[in-house]
Amino acid sequence: MIGVPWLLSFAQPTIWVISRPWYLAWAGLVYPVATLTTLAWVAATRSRSR
Repeated sequence: MIGVPWLLSFAQPTIWVISRPWYLAWAGLVYPVATLTTLAWVAATRSRSR
């Protein structure tokens, strides 16, 4: 079975090296942090309202 990630892997020399500036790489960390913060906020708000 051929998947899109497997096909896209041929477009770069290695899967471990992604050429992007450091500030864009760190900016991408905002999304997981915001997701976990939102999840914690929802869990805390829900448990307090019960």
